[in-house]
Amino acid sequence: MSRPSRIHAYISSAWRYTLLALQSGITFPILVLYKIVGVFLYLILNRFGTKLNKYHHDGYTTLKKTTPQDKARQFINKFDSDELTLLECGYSQALYKSKREMKWLLCYIQSEEHEDHLRFKQNVLLSPQFVDFVNSHDFLVWGGDISQSEAFQVANGFKVTKFPFLGLLTLTVNSTPTANGVTTSAPVLSLVSKVQGYQDVYKVITKFSKAYDKYNPTLITLRHDHEQIEQDRQVRRAQDEAFERSLNVDRERTRQHQLRQQRERDRELYLKWRTLSMKPEPDTSAKGTYARVAIRLPDGSRTSRRFNKDISVEEIYAFAEASSTGIISLEIPPDVEKPEGYEHEYSFRLIQVMPRMEVSCDDTRIEDSVVWPNGNLIMEEKE
Repeated sequence: MSRPSRIHAYISSAWRYTLLALQSGITFPILVLYKIVGVFLYLILNRFGTKLNKYHHDGYTTLKKTTPQDKARQFINKFDSDELTLLECGYSQALYKSKREMKWLLCYIQSEEHEDHLRFKQNVLLSPQFVDFVNSHDFLVWGGDISQSEAFQVANGFKVTKFPFLGLLTLTVNSTPTANGVTTSAPVLSLVSKVQGYQDVYKVITKFSKAYDKYNPTLITLRHDHEQIEQDRQVRRAQDEAFERSLNVDRERTRQHQLRQQRERDRELYLKWRTLSMKPEPDTSAKGTYARVAIRLPDGSRTSRRFNKDISVEEIYAFAEASSTGIISLEIPPDVEKPEGYEHEYSFRLIQVMPRMEVSCDDTRIEDSVVWPNGNLIMEEKE
């Protein structure tokens, strides 16, 4: 096998040196750039970490989330004006308030970097003529700076090309002729007039006045329809509430009637049970063991009975009620039970004739009461 020629060896060596040179020429700038970027990032992170330390308190870092209301409050504080009242809310809330209350909405967007924003604020926005125009037409006013994300998005939505910007929004409807007549769309908030860049205050008022005169009749109609719908809703609500109250009264009346009927049934059942449970009348031969009690009933009739001296005065009350209701003369089944949950109350008093005094319905033994050994009582209804 023949050896490579000298020329071939020279060419191979030159090629290797060339590759090494190229590799060094590419790698070296990359290494230098890498070190420069590393130093730069170190400085940035170090500076950023120093700023974060300002929020560090008591060993932890607090980062407050800014809400649209906070941004609106910041803008209002910076705007620093008592002549014009700005809504302290986000743009979405301002749209909702304008639609709900059916009012015009004036949208103001500024750019602090723009040279005309201070001049526009003093000569137009806060001028007595414009403030009077806004207040007399009861406009809602919302404002923001282009540096804020929400105001920036609003400006993009309105395709704003110059600042300061004033936009006038109101509810509008679209009417479409059809074979069955004219159909009207649902009301939507629309930008009906706008001012971009600095303009004379009278020119701004004239432009907005034309838009107001054109679209306000529609807003008045919508407001009237809304008020009529709201009135009808309130009338229906009042009628529903009155019907519900009447229904509740009827339900309560029915419930009370059912309770009274149930109580009457329980009372009748109790009287039958109590009549059956009365102690037998002592025999006349057992003198000294009983008291003889005569009772005049409310209808003027009289009844009497002998009562064992050891039973309570309440037994006399049970006998008097059974006699006055006629239950005592009924054929009562022997299996009658006391109604569960029923608490009986006597609706009358028993009064001793001489001397006149009330005989209390309690557990006092007859032998220890005023009716011993004989009693003459009057049955009187309680007042």
